[in-house]
Amino acid sequence: MTHPSSEGWIAPPRPDRADGARRRVGVEIEFSGLDVAAAAKATARRLGGSVRALSPHLAMVEGTEFGDFRVELDMRLAHAEVGGEIERALRDLAADLGATVVPVEIVCPPIPWDRAHALDDLRADLHRMGAEGTRDALLYAFGAQLNIEPPSLEAEDLLALMRAFVVLRDWLRAEVQIDTLRWLTVFASPWPTPFCAHILRPGYAPSRERLIDDYLKFNPTRDRELDLLPIFAALDERRVRAALPDEKIRPRPAWHYRLPNSEVNAWDWSIGLEWARWVRIERLAANADFLEAACGEWRTNLARTFPHDWETRSTEIARAL
Repeated sequence: MTHPSSEGWIAPPRPDRADGARRRVGVEIEFSGLDVAAAAKATARRLGGSVRALSPHLAMVEGTEFGDFRVELDMRLAHAEVGGEIERALRDLAADLGATVVPVEIVCPPIPWDRAHALDDLRADLHRMGAEGTRDALLYAFGAQLNIEPPSLEAEDLLALMRAFVVLRDWLRAEVQIDTLRWLTVFASPWPTPFCAHILRPGYAPSRERLIDDYLKFNPTRDRELDLLPIFAALDERRVRAALPDEKIRPRPAWHYRLPNSEVNAWDWSIGLEWARWVRIERLAANADFLEAACGEWRTNLARTFPHDWETRSTEIARAL
C-alpha cells in the first residue's frame, strides 16, 4: 500500500471546469467512537464556523470557510419525524442502541480539490480523539465516499472516465482492500460485467440520453462502487426518476465514488490517498490511445474461454499512469 505522505491531493489532468473554476470534491466520512456533538465540535475547531444542534443525532456546522457541514448519526430512524414524547424517547433509544454499529457521518460541502487537504487535518483530529474506522470492529462497514466534480458533463468525457474505471477497478479494489462486510452488504457493488462489456465495445458513442438509459438498464440501484445516479439525475432528473421512482437519489453534478473504506484510525491512510487513486482513473481517461488499447485488452480477455486474472494487468496499467 502506498504511504499517504508520498501521494495525496495531487493535480488531476484537468484541474478546472470548462468555465475556468477550480474543480471541487465533497467527502462523506463515516466512523464510530465519537458522538455527533463531539464530531461537530471538532469540525468547528478545525475549520471554523459554529455548531447548531438540531437533535442529539444531527448537527450542522455552519459558516466555515468552505460552507456548511452536516454531522449526523447515519441512520434514518434517528432523524424520523415523530409526534409524542414517548415516540421521541423510543426513537432516541433505538438510535442510541444502533450507534454501536451505525456510524456517525460528516458530510462535507464541495471544496476545491487543491484546498481539500484541510479534510485530512480534520481526519487527524478525529483520530486523536479516538474515532474508529472500518477495520476496528467486525461490523464496522464504514465508507469514505468522494463526490468528485467532473471537468465536463459531455457524454464523450463521461464515457471515457467510465471506461477507465472499468479497466482499473480490479486494481482499485486490491488497493482499497474493500471491507468484506461492505462487499457482502452491497454498499459498494461493482457494475455488472454485461454493462462493462456494453460500454467498452468498439463504436459505442452514445448521446447523453442513451448513456443514461443504458446505465439505468444495468444499474437500477445506488449501491454501486461508482454510483452515477446523482450525476445523471443532475443532468436529466425526470428520466432518472421515471426509471427509479423509489430510489433515494440526491441530484448533484459529481461522480459518487463509494468504494473506499473509512480508515480513519489507520496511520497509513488519508482521504488524499483515495483522491490520488482516483486521479489514476482520470489520467487513463485523458489518454485516448492508451485507453482504447486497454479497453481492447479487457474485451479480449473477457472473450477467452477461461479469462485471465485481470487484476494483474489492471495493476500494470495503473502503475504506468
